[in-house]
Amino acid sequence: MEKNSAKLLADIVLNPKSAAYWELKNISEDEHGMPSASAAGDLRRELAQVLKELLVGNFGPVNEKLRTYSASVPLLSVSLKGGNKSSAWEYSTATRIQLGDKPAFLIQTRSNTATGAEIVFGVLRRALESGAIAYLALCRRCGRLFHRKSLKGRFCGTRCRFAYFNAPAERRARHQRAVNKRRGRPTKINRRRKPKARL
Repeated sequence: MEKNSAKLLADIVLNPKSAAYWELKNISEDEHGMPSASAAGDLRRELAQVLKELLVGNFGPVNEKLRTYSASVPLLSVSLKGGNKSSAWEYSTATRIQLGDKPAFLIQTRSNTATGAEIVFGVLRRALESGAIAYLALCRRCGRLFHRKSLKGRFCGTRCRFAYFNAPAERRARHQRAVNKRRGRPTKINRRRKPKARL
């Protein structure tokens, strides 16, 4: 399962200092067509709200956004460039590959016709299609959105996990479960006797 799209969504929503959010600020435009940090912030808040609605089971806003920002435009175009690293270092997405004996760089560039919202909700669509959306969850204690490293994670951090399991109601419930378990077991273990030898 591809986890990259879920990690990218988490970086945009949770970490305003991440490279993904910085890239979103560069491609987000205001109503005059100029790059705008406030437009990126609005898109970030909108994405966070849509993800929370998705994770609680309200699929209406998600379906609406996916219909509105359909992937009719190619989001990324791929090209090859030969030469050394210095000739391709200005591209942030240049990946070095080997073609025969010569090095080449695979360069991904964003489509000029795609808006920031189309790209962000295109990533959300990829996360849904690949199943990577399962790596995003809401904390069982505070309800905060977080990216989990494994599908078993239920809390956003150690503090919430500790507070959840040491809450008075949870401690009483755990104690009662332990008492009930003890009462259900036999108090005395009957040892098996050795069979008598036959004559």
